[in-house]
Amino acid sequence: MAVLPPPNSDFVQPTLLCSTPWRYPYYNDAFQANGTALLSGGLWKGLMRPLLPALYIEWRYYSVISKAFHGIVGLALVNPHNRFAAIAESGVLVILVGVINSPRDSANFVAQLGTPQHREICWMHMFPTASCAFDDPQEGSLAAHHEGVSLRIDHPSTQKAIIKLGSESGLAVDLTHSGVLGSEIPPALAEDLRRVPAAHWTVYCPSPLAESTGSITLSSEFAKEITSSPDALNPNSISGSLVDDIGSGDLTLEWQQASGYYEHSFGINPLPLHGWDFLFAPDFARKQSIVLQTYPRSQQLRFLEVLWSQDDQLRYARFDAQHLKLDWAESALDPLIGVKLPTKRVIRAKQYGLRIEVENRIVYQIPLLRPHKLAVRHFFISEQIAFTDWQLSDQNGHILAQATDHPSGGELAHVRLRTPDYRRARQSR
Repeated sequence: MAVLPPPNSDFVQPTLLCSTPWRYPYYNDAFQANGTALLSGGLWKGLMRPLLPALYIEWRYYSVISKAFHGIVGLALVNPHNRFAAIAESGVLVILVGVINSPRDSANFVAQLGTPQHREICWMHMFPTASCAFDDPQEGSLAAHHEGVSLRIDHPSTQKAIIKLGSESGLAVDLTHSGVLGSEIPPALAEDLRRVPAAHWTVYCPSPLAESTGSITLSSEFAKEITSSPDALNPNSISGSLVDDIGSGDLTLEWQQASGYYEHSFGINPLPLHGWDFLFAPDFARKQSIVLQTYPRSQQLRFLEVLWSQDDQLRYARFDAQHLKLDWAESALDPLIGVKLPTKRVIRAKQYGLRIEVENRIVYQIPLLRPHKLAVRHFFISEQIAFTDWQLSDQNGHILAQATDHPSGGELAHVRLRTPDYRRARQSR
């Protein structure tokens, strides 16, 4: 079997710096030059030239773990040149998804499921690439406005983000995300995906441990806009109990000094063939965190990272693929997605004279589905609400850090063969 060529290393290396800019403008220069800098080799370069922009993905993922809101504000730039528009989406997809006013322990969270006390929201909006200004006025910034929805992100530094998201119908999100000094993890590159020529993916975690402060305001008009949509494939949803809370006015949720996680990842990898399984459990109060990254077919992006406080310093260790064992110990069928999803991860790793054991219990999952377009209809993302036990010890058995039933998050993304009736499956949830 012929080996698919990797990207040119001279092109990729500048993207591996710990820095704030969006990588898309840099890649776009290569796309405009017919991919010459990105991929060498006459035959492959000729075949891939029209495909490379369609295979580009870049996301920024900001997680908030608090009682008021446990979820994410996420952005995903996909297919920026709008290639294959009949079957593929294009632009910057902004995502607001999570549970609201939820218990902070797993037993009470599970007990609340299926009752009027459970509240959740899933809202997405696609900004066409042409409506987005990248790195303007400063590196890392993004400004966009489209169909009454506005977005503004500023990155004063790699570890700090200020986000404002709003809609004319009455959504307002204000988020300040500040990474803990010394927690930044350098970019990790995978070139072993081997799905298409020049395939590669970079995971960069500027702040896997952060302080999050912010607010979300939901108006009755915004709630009505979601619930009254006649489109059976509408990917947005809001729980009835949350609509009742909003009533005829506004509902504002606020949090301070909550735990946060921020990731900036990018590369050439076709979304319908893409996939990932990751978790994060930041604890701002105790200055510790764990992060699991796994991607199908990649050993380079299969690792568990841990940060902990010891002797008044923040310490860091990465357990690589060959020293890591991950089991999906339990799973359950999700009627909306149509596949079995893991409900418990068990992780064990040993390296550098350190040992870590993790039990991650996924108590609730919110599917992110985009059923309108063929290219992503058979692809799903599942946003996870979880609670995690973990313990890190040294070679003498001394416990260096630990957590019990700690609120955490994560995602699973994969191809799905079945696509259940969307409206009926949503009603069953």
